[in-house]
Amino acid sequence: AFGKAMVQSLKVFASPEGYAKWLASKKHVTDDMYPYAGGFTGSEYFTATKGNKMKQWADMQITRENPAAIGRIAVGKGMQRFALSFESFLDAAKISMWEGMMPHIKTVEKKSAYGRLIRNLSVTTDTVRLGVSKGSREIEGLLGFSPRFTRSIWALVVQAATPGPMQHEAILSLGALIGGAAIIYAGVKTALGQPVEPADFDPTSGGRFMSVKVGNNWYGLGGSVRGAIQLLGYSIASLKHPERFVSTDSTSNDKSNPFLKYARSRLSPLAGTVADLAAGQTVIGQDTEDRGAWLRRLPDMFIPF
Repeated sequence: AFGKAMVQSLKVFASPEGYAKWLASKKHVTDDMYPYAGGFTGSEYFTATKGNKMKQWADMQITRENPAAIGRIAVGKGMQRFALSFESFLDAAKISMWEGMMPHIKTVEKKSAYGRLIRNLSVTTDTVRLGVSKGSREIEGLLGFSPRFTRSIWALVVQAATPGPMQHEAILSLGALIGGAAIIYAGVKTALGQPVEPADFDPTSGGRFMSVKVGNNWYGLGGSVRGAIQLLGYSIASLKHPERFVSTDSTSNDKSNPFLKYARSRLSPLAGTVADLAAGQTVIGQDTEDRGAWLRRLPDMFIPF
């Protein structure tokens, strides 16, 4: 399913006009899956590229008075095309997974469970289906980094731990995500000429866990999967030190509260910056009292690599 989704994504980037035709050809599938897997809510990363400033740039006209508009048009149209390509990957993955299982899921119970699994795997588990208002969702997006990705991975963990029609598939999917993240991480680090060491997979190693060093900074690979693995691993290690669970420390590697540290690591760059200033340290223990040094590190929070 994800292979088909990748092919469709590349086709959409090359020819966005063909996307609507492809969706129309899958109408029988989307009609069957909609009540259970939900519609196509789009990517939280690229929602803004379909409106506001990027849309204004894409719709600009080149005139004698404004010949420089060609640069903005190129950026606007390029970002919109990239956004559509990214979203079509998620849509095509959901449709392909549902289409493949349609002959085998006949009952409402199985369809509901499979729809839940698809939402979790395609990281489209959002609060729209719960009736949460747009304003509340925007606040969530302002405070948290990639809320749907974070919510989806934990929803998949819960589904894997809950007896039901799709528990086995959820366990296999979770194992594949963890294994895939570890393999990709090892490959990237090897390609960068950095040795892969056991400490790289130690959840108690702080910012070094499944991270690569670029310049003077460590960058974690694996997104929400990496964060969830580290929280679970560090929580298990903290069972020998129960005082950590009531601690207000969220920066050190050996004394911090596992849940507070995880929560801070999932803050948006803006909210994370505010938390860093309030705590006097970043989530990985870097001092923010020296405002000059802190300002020099600030771009790293907003522009990875």
